[in-house]
Amino acid sequence: MAKEKKETKEKPIEVTLWDAANKLRGSVEPSEYKHVVLSLIFLKFAGDKFEEHRAKLMAEMKRIQKDFKTLLEEEKKSQEQLINAFKTLGYEI
Repeated sequence: MAKEKKETKEKPIEVTLWDAANKLRGSVEPSEYKHVVLSLIFLKFAGDKFEEHRAKLMAEMKRIQKDFKTLLEEEKKSQEQLINAFKTLGYEI
């Protein structure tokens, strides 16, 4: 006895979202629905601006980290050169 598999079609995300919007619209008066839509548009705008600003800050942080790493490497080389110079001249630190 083989179990029969039922083939179920999954709805595309657009259809699912549209159905959800229709359900919401059914419980909200048409004159009030504009407030819901405008709020969602504002949240999308604010989210996009946040991501844009975050990307700029991350790029700046990476640049600063790179500069700091380079500065540390240069400082380490300078210290090694100074130690080698003192050893060569016979001085101790």
